[in-house]
Parts: sequence; C-alpha cells; structure tokens
Amino acid sequence: MPRSVGIHHVSAITSNAQRNLDFYVGFLGLRLIKQAVNFEDPDVYHLFYGDETGSPGSVMTFFVWPGSHRGQQGAGQVAVTSFTIHPTSLAFWIDRLLLHGIRFEGPSQRPSSRSGTESVLSFRDPDGLLLEIVTHPRARDRPSWGGVPDVPPEHAIHGFHSIPPRQEPPFLKVRQDVLRRCHGLWILTMREVMVGPPVTIASARKGAIHGDRADRPSLPGERIREIRNRPTL
Repeated sequence: MPRSVGIHHVSAITSNAQRNLDFYVGFLGLRLIKQAVNFEDPDVYHLFYGDETGSPGSVMTFFVWPGSHRGQQGAGQVAVTSFTIHPTSLAFWIDRLLLHGIRFEGPSQRPSSRSGTESVLSFRDPDGLLLEIVTHPRARDRPSWGGVPDVPPEHAIHGFHSIPPRQEPPFLKVRQDVLRRCHGLWILTMREVMVGPPVTIASARKGAIHGDRADRPSLPGERIREIRNRPTL
C-alpha cells in the first residue's frame, strides 16, 4: 500500500460560484486551474484552485450547490483549512484582510514541533468555511502562483499548511452493574461501556468540508495539469 506523504487536495462546498471565485482568486491569489463538473452529478460544477501547476498540497476544490444551507462541522471532519506563507508576508496579509473588510482573529502564536512558533490568522470565506493563514520559514521551498496583480509573488500562498480534524470530547470507559435474567435466574454482572457527551454529526453543505485526500500515486482521471509528489510542510 502506498505511504501517505501529505495532503493532496481538500474539497468543500459553495453556494455561489462567482463569489467563491472572487474570494479564492481575487483575494487569496490562488489560480483557477480547472473548471469541471461532478462526475457523479454532471449538473454540479466543480472548481479547482491551486498553485501555477496544480501540484499536490496546493489544490482546493469546490462543488457548487446554489441555494445550499449552511453546513455543520462534525466528528472526524476537517476543522479548518490552513494555508502557508513565509513569515515576512504576515504584515501583507494583515493589511489585505483589513483592506477587504474581512473579519479575522490574530495574529496568534502557536507552538510547532516543525518550526518553533507559528503566527496564525483565522478568518472565514463567504460561505462560512473556516480558514487560516499560517507562517512557516520553509514556505518558499514550495511553489505558488504570482498571477494576481495585487498579490506579489513574494507574498503569495504556498499551498496547504495543515488540515486538522475536528476534535470531539473523549469518551470514558466505565464499569456498570447490570442485572439480567438468565435461564429463569436473576444474575448481577458487570460490564464496561463507553460514555461521553453527544457527538456532533457533520453535514456536507456550504461552508463545510466535503472531503480530503492524502497524496498518493495518481489514478486515471485524477491528474490535474501536472502532478508532483510534494508533501506539505
């Protein structure tokens, strides 16, 4: 079985194709690398964004469901999609968020086993999907796209940083006394059960992640322009 070496792509849902395009190309500076339809439902558009060549670890895709209601994050689903930039680009993206009137949190500092300390900007796209821009000193080791006039190449996004899953409160193993009837006799026994708070069930609608895929050798029909085996940072 091929070993996973990183994130290949992330898929989400949008309710408005033009608004989605304006945000991911016009604001974030990603490239629209492909426009297709959902193979399982040809009436649904499928938009692909990424770096110049659509390399693995940079591709964000959206299924267009007009009029979709707001989705809900749930157990095991991606909690936030994080893009990476070089630390020297942090001030540029703070100014850009302010210029476009996008509400954000940060920059906050987060410890990292890979780079010491990371600076994080958190915000949402027009459909409510939670995003982050995270600094990493090796971000420029990976490709980007400098095709948006007001996003200089030195400040461009360099693919994904990470896609952490939603964490639900842990379940606890407890022992319970159980009185049961067996062959006409009442027997007191003990059993172990898992107890915990209710688990949030995910719903795949606008503002929610539809799925993600680990990088692996490509299959027929999955190649996007040029596929290179490039893990995330």
